Amino acid sequence: RAERSCLTGNELTERRRFMNAPLIVFAYRRLEHLKRCLDSLETACRENGEKTKLYLFADGCKSDADREEVSAVHEFAANYTCNCYSEVIPVLSPKNKGLAASVIEGVSDVIGQYGCVIVVEDDLMVSPGFMRFMNQALDWFEADQRVWSVGGWVPELSSISGLNADLFLSYRAECWGWATWKDRWDRVDWGVGDYRHFRYSVKERRKFSRGGSDMPLMLDAQMEGAIHSWAIRWAFSGNRNDMLTVCPKYSLVKNEGFDGSGTNCHERDADAEPDRRFVPDLTKGIELNRRVIKDYYRFASGGFMKRNYRKCKSLIHRILHDRKAMRYARKKRQE
Repeated sequence: RAERSCLTGNELTERRRFMNAPLIVFAYRRLEHLKRCLDSLETACRENGEKTKLYLFADGCKSDADREEVSAVHEFAANYTCNCYSEVIPVLSPKNKGLAASVIEGVSDVIGQYGCVIVVEDDLMVSPGFMRFMNQALDWFEADQRVWSVGGWVPELSSISGLNADLFLSYRAECWGWATWKDRWDRVDWGVGDYRHFRYSVKERRKFSRGGSDMPLMLDAQMEGAIHSWAIRWAFSGNRNDMLTVCPKYSLVKNEGFDGSGTNCHERDADAEPDRRFVPDLTKGIELNRRVIKDYYRFASGGFMKRNYRKCKSLIHRILHDRKAMRYARKKRQE
């Protein structure tokens, strides 16, 4: 387990000038997915030129049903080496934490030592330019207080052709190959203490929906215990801080988790391969392009019927909880 650092922000920044950001890979029970993910990362690290430190987090088994698969991943992670990394540190959990707890604890430990981190899950394949872009963007946008995180995955959007820059700003914090800084990570309230205000606020729900109409409902599901997601709480904190995610106009990541093997990803058509030639040029600037934002919203929200279904569901959800809260208040007054 990585130890937390007591270095100050200035010391962390000075330390990182002489090294790449650390890379974290989270794995559970899918050995073949993990091998393909690491193969792609090896190529990306060699393309980047400078070595980085790899933290390989492997979660524990839930029951006897997955014990054999998890043991195979643990054995592989414990013995994995590659000369493209300055050091490989396996972190093997004896018990099952779940993805949400694993990411929150793992990122918190590593980011405390280095001030920033690059995060990949075992079902992702990255392009050769992924590591170079992530490290460049972490340096380039560190002082830009508009930026919450750096994303590596983006959908194929028709409006992208209208961008003059290689980058755009998004209201949606992506979790498929991403990077961020300690000062952003430390702002997250994982308990979502202001959820009650958000639940009943039309204005706040509409604001959070800019990244997709599914986002408020995912936060509702998280707070009601229906799902366990670190990503929706991470995205919500970025929204509350009025910050955005930097994205490349062409995806540098492919998600292979939609083959039915993932815990949170159900079966669907596979993503397109990431562009193997594309490495974003940060000097061309960055755009908050309204056409791209609208296009992204439509992609994330689904078709017209699905978007309106979610709006109705969100309204009904709020009305039901309003009535429940009113009955509870009336009962308390009577007591």
